Amino acid sequence: MRRVCIGRIEDVPDGEGRAVTLYGRTYAVFREGDRLFALENRCPHAGGPLADGFVGGGSVTCPLHGWKVDLRTGKIAGGLGEQVRVMPVIRGEEFIYLEVDLPYENQQTYDCACGK
Repeated sequence: MRRVCIGRIEDVPDGEGRAVTLYGRTYAVFREGDRLFALENRCPHAGGPLADGFVGGGSVTCPLHGWKVDLRTGKIAGGLGEQVRVMPVIRGEEFIYLEVDLPYENQQTYDCACGK
């Protein structure tokens, strides 16, 4: 796993999500109050962009067909057996960091607003 700075906390407004692409993979980063969450940015139902979904009550609702995904576990509401991969997210004083698993060939440098 590699810790990567993805931007400032203020870049993700409370109750919203933002898409972040790292090394060819896209993640959805959400903020609900003081908590930050990160998931793969793809609903398992039809590939909808979760970062564009509606955040509230500890879940994000896919904008395409309304599937609810738990922000902590990635599980789909209703026991459908589907799940979205959850990424470890670390809240710094000012910046957000994701821990991502990268193939060796993708270990290049990533530039961020924090300069790390």
